Amino acid sequence: MGRDTAVLIMKGFTLIELVVVAGIVILMASLILANYQGSQRQQALRRSIHRLAQDLRRAQEMAASSQDFEANALPGGYGIYLTSAEPKHYLLFANTLDNQKYDPVDDSIVEDIRLEAGVNITSLSDSPLSIIFIPPNPIVSIDPEADFASITLNGQETIRIHKSGLIEIE
Repeated sequence: MGRDTAVLIMKGFTLIELVVVAGIVILMASLILANYQGSQRQQALRRSIHRLAQDLRRAQEMAASSQDFEANALPGGYGIYLTSAEPKHYLLFANTLDNQKYDPVDDSIVEDIRLEAGVNITSLSDSPLSIIFIPPNPIVSIDPEADFASITLNGQETIRIHKSGLIEIE
């Protein structure tokens, strides 16, 4: 009977072994959680930069197709307006005056686009910045006048828009 008791005691885990295993599990969980949160922020930035590029291409396509805006009035183009004074959003607009720059009084806003939480416009090649695609080709107009415009989000991801119409993420 003494021998059976000794065997039963040897079959279990000691308290030290359980504490060590619990510590390892907690450490691994905290590392995974920290990595997950950083990954979420990076994914939000990537989604925002791709959304901005997509909206630029959408304005380009709207101009190329000479899409009508409100009551069949063909605008002088479609564009994106950004300003460093308002770093959490940008505007997709119809250039109704055909003056090749955004005019808040006369131009019509197609959509006010908010960036994801934690993502900001940190740098513009010039502020405010209007990028307009003029139909039917579409010709690219950058105001202020330049050969290209660049937009940086969170100081990490940059989009460059060339006068030729090329939109690239750097």
